[in-house]
Order: sequence, then C-alpha cells, then structure tokens
Amino acid sequence: MKALSILLSIVVVLLVALIAFFFIGGTLGAQAHIVAVPAQEQPEAFAAAAEAVQTGHAPRAFAQMEGDDPAAYTLVDITASLKNNGLFAAEWATFTIEPGEGDVAVYSQSVESLDIAPRSGAEANFKVLARGNGAGRTLRVEYYVLGMRRTVSLSIDSIE
Repeated sequence: MKALSILLSIVVVLLVALIAFFFIGGTLGAQAHIVAVPAQEQPEAFAAAAEAVQTGHAPRAFAQMEGDDPAAYTLVDITASLKNNGLFAAEWATFTIEPGEGDVAVYSQSVESLDIAPRSGAEANFKVLARGNGAGRTLRVEYYVLGMRRTVSLSIDSIE
C-alpha cells in the first residue's frame, strides 16, 4: 500500500509539472517599436493614407478625416515583434488595434493572421493615421495553442 501511495504521488507531481509547463511555455512574448512622423514631412505617404481612409480601403477606420491638411496629422509606424519560446505552435494569431486618442485609422497592415512555430518569432507592421498623441492605443494579439485561445495585450501609445 505504501508503494502505491508513493507511485501515485510521483504521478501527481509529474502531472502538475506538465500542466505548469504547458501554461507557461505556451505564451507569446511581445514587444512594439513605434515611430511617429508629422505627416507634412512625408506628403506622399500622407496622400496614400488619406486616399485609403477616404475610399474605405483602410483595414480599420476609427473616425472620419477632418480636412486634408497634413500639418494636422501624424503617421505612426508600429512594428510588433512576437516570440514563441514554447514547445507548441501559436496558431491563427490575429491582430486588433484598439484606438487611442485622436487615431483616425489603420491604413496599412502587413498581415491579417499568422502562425508562429515553436522556438521562433514573427513580426507584424501597422501604419496608423492619427490627429492626436494616441494615448490609450493598444495592440491585442489573439492566438491558439493546442486549441486553447490566448490573448496578449500590448500598450502602444508611447512614441519613440
């Protein structure tokens, strides 16, 4: 009876360790690099952004443009770096930008969704047209590990 008790204790410890490894090892690491440029410094990029927003071709619009003066706008370039340190693939990663103060639209997005293999990384790029400082802007990444939905939220309101 004592041997059975020891064996069951070992099995329980191994199961707890396996469950902890799964939950810790299935998370994505995320960082964002943000660069903001006044729109008047890049008139061609502003014209393309304004056209995408006004024609409805922007991946996500938050507000209507108020005038065509580039001096009132900022072009924000966001590069999100994702790192999968786990032993399981992060599948169907999708990206959603929650707007910050003054955000008009996401006028360009490099990927809609992607899969990140174990022990590897990936990048996604977003271009935002803004009239304000973007305070409160958040990037939400939703992905699946072995069929379980997980979410990473990254604050992207600071400008470098």
